[in-house]
Amino acid sequence: MRSDDELLEIFRSAFLPLSCEARVSDYGKQIVFRVLGRDGKLVREGRYPLTHIRTDMELEIHIRNARDQVAAKTVVQFDSWMLPRARK
Repeated sequence: MRSDDELLEIFRSAFLPLSCEARVSDYGKQIVFRVLGRDGKLVREGRYPLTHIRTDMELEIHIRNARDQVAAKTVVQFDSWMLPRARK
C-alpha cells in the first residue's frame, strides 16, 4: 500500500509535460487532481477515493484512463510513463 505522499507524487508526474496539481482532501479520504494545459487552462479534473487507488493495479488503471481522457482533449504528446515501484 502506498502512502498519500507517494500517491500525490505519482499523480503529479503522470501527465508530463502538462502540469498536474494533486492533493488529498475530504479528511484524507480522496485524492483530487487537476491537469492543466500549457496555457494554464484546466483540461481534466478528477477525484478518486483513496480506497480505490491503493493497489498498484487500481492506481495504474485510473491514471491511464485519465491520461487517455486528457490526450483526447489535447494535442500534446505525453512523456512516457510507468507506475514507479513502491517505496519500502
